[in-house]
Amino acid sequence: MKKRKWQGIISGGLALGLFFSLQPVSAQTLVKEETGQVGFGTVSEHFGLDAGISRTEKRTARQTEVTIASFDPLDPKVAEQTAAVGTAQSKLKLPEALSGMDSEGKPVKDIPVTWKSSGDSYDPTTPQDYIFIAELSSGYVLAQDVELPEIIVTVTGFEPTTLPENYVRVTVKAGELKTKVEKGQVLPQNIAALLIEGSLNEKDLQYIRENLKNLKTLDLEKTSLTAIPKSAFQNMTSLENVVLPSSATAIGEQAFKGCEHLTSVNLSKVEKIGTSTFEGCTKLGEVDLTQVTSLGASAFAGCTTLNLKNGALNPNLKTIADHAFQQNTSLTQIDLSHIETIGANAFEGCTKLGEVDLTQVTSLGAS
Repeated sequence: MKKRKWQGIISGGLALGLFFSLQPVSAQTLVKEETGQVGFGTVSEHFGLDAGISRTEKRTARQTEVTIASFDPLDPKVAEQTAAVGTAQSKLKLPEALSGMDSEGKPVKDIPVTWKSSGDSYDPTTPQDYIFIAELSSGYVLAQDVELPEIIVTVTGFEPTTLPENYVRVTVKAGELKTKVEKGQVLPQNIAALLIEGSLNEKDLQYIRENLKNLKTLDLEKTSLTAIPKSAFQNMTSLENVVLPSSATAIGEQAFKGCEHLTSVNLSKVEKIGTSTFEGCTKLGEVDLTQVTSLGASAFAGCTTLNLKNGALNPNLKTIADHAFQQNTSLTQIDLSHIETIGANAFEGCTKLGEVDLTQVTSLGAS
């Protein structure tokens, strides 16, 4: 009986020794518990179930969230950007990742984010400001009092094909346009498009006329102008597109005279156009004069590509002044059924003008 007992103990010892010999070294290594005692740990840690994984690695694996304590500033051209009407959201500069610092003061790169609208949802057909706020991906959380980055996108009233490079957007008070423009990143002589918000005076308009020599696009829609002063943009030969504010109901004499590359300007709210206002604008296309009740002499003289929207004029407009449409060689139709007075040379050289109604005319000038 004793012999069999010892044989059993020896057999068990050999089996246990064989088991240990087959385990990875890490499973056989004595470990120190957090109490400071030495032991074999748990079965799962030391008999092959978690072999090769250290306590540090296990602790790191459990800490799946990174706490963001701050974000690096966005590029100014990204933080405030403009887009032409019709620009899809996928075409905006909305970065897929940001950088910053974690709660331990260590740099964190490539923080994945998505961007969601705050307020009005992005609508590429509606010109206005849209705000996008970053949203963190899973695995990242914000530290207390940390604000997510924002991006402001201004959708302008211009078609994508007319929006040039070097676009500048400023918000001003009357008299400070020069200061705001010259603090920007684009040199005045390089500005090709300018969107202005706020109030302007004649000094500001003079600065535009005399210094922005390569300006092609001027957006005044968000200004408080009620009238465009005399000679405001005279002889700005680079100017192509102008958006006036709906509050502007009058345009002074010679305001756009000599703007030979001007192709479009919104006049649908304008009631008064002064003398020689658009004289020499040889590339000006279709205009809407349905609100105009006062039209000065030579207002559109020499506008060789001009046409009127539907050929219509305001029924309250009774006089076509001298030289008003002289040499408008593309003009094909105009409703004169309510006109009483036509000045000298008013339609001289309008070689494509067809049938007109002169039944109300009581005074017809020379030529």
